[in-house]
Amino acid sequence: MKFFKTVISACSGPSAFPNLMTYPPQRALLHLFLLCLLLAVVISGFKVVDMEHSRRIIAGAFTDYFGAVVMEKDRIVPQRNAGRARTFLLSPEFRFDYLTRESLKKLDGMDDWKELAGVFWCPRGFVLWTRKVNESGIYLLTPLPPPVEWSYLLFLPMGFASSQILTPGECRAYLLENYFPGGKKETPLFRGTVVRTPEEISAMVLKVLSVSFFFSAFFGIFLLSLIVSLLFAVMQYIFVPKVDVRLKFGPLLSVMIYASFPALVIASASLIVELPFFSFQTVFFVVFFIYQMLAFGAVQRFLNPPPPRNDGEDDQDFF
Repeated sequence: MKFFKTVISACSGPSAFPNLMTYPPQRALLHLFLLCLLLAVVISGFKVVDMEHSRRIIAGAFTDYFGAVVMEKDRIVPQRNAGRARTFLLSPEFRFDYLTRESLKKLDGMDDWKELAGVFWCPRGFVLWTRKVNESGIYLLTPLPPPVEWSYLLFLPMGFASSQILTPGECRAYLLENYFPGGKKETPLFRGTVVRTPEEISAMVLKVLSVSFFFSAFFGIFLLSLIVSLLFAVMQYIFVPKVDVRLKFGPLLSVMIYASFPALVIASASLIVELPFFSFQTVFFVVFFIYQMLAFGAVQRFLNPPPPRNDGEDDQDFF
């Protein structure tokens, strides 16, 4: 309960900071951790809810064309149309390609594709591809685990530990060698036959995405706010003007941490509503920079109040 009162107090205005500066930095860090945890839950929740409608539409389209996904001892193939390549444009930036051996030649034209990323479904597995930033004609290929519950929990460590940086021609050769029958990957994929519907697979993928969204959001906003708060605390401690009562570094760090709370809340809201032209970092820095100056000023005025005015003495001096 005190946590929520503290968050409301920190967001209510600079007048609360003379009291907040008395909180030890350990307590401020704990409150920052809890706030970032709460915001990460809210952000990931909104993202997952936003994706749920699209997931159902995509799962329905996959079911209509492929039926189910059959995972046998040596291959992963659709129940229907296993011999026909098909491309699904899931969004303006993401595509899904079911590939056959004959359709591999279309990878030579990857540079002409408008999408930034996608998934290749080959007879022996799934591969995520992404364009390499600031390098045209270069792609990152990341093997994905098969769509069974236990292995999808290892999505991140399994995938990004084995990424390949390739050109379009090398992508085609890599897939042919590793993800088609007759290549070097001839080890059994499964002990027995497993059948999954696109609805089940998309639900599993959404679970993984929700977890990855949560952790990426939490660590991103926590580290950002912690580093910025520490940096501004050091700067304010070094460049503070000479005053009678100087604020020690511990209380100053608490002030900077609590000053980040409104910035975190407003930046998270902007991320949820997807404001155009404004990233999370931009909104956070602008709000934090302004708010920390007001909070620090309120603390300085509290510690070093201006001398009281004596109007009577001023009148006597005047005459």
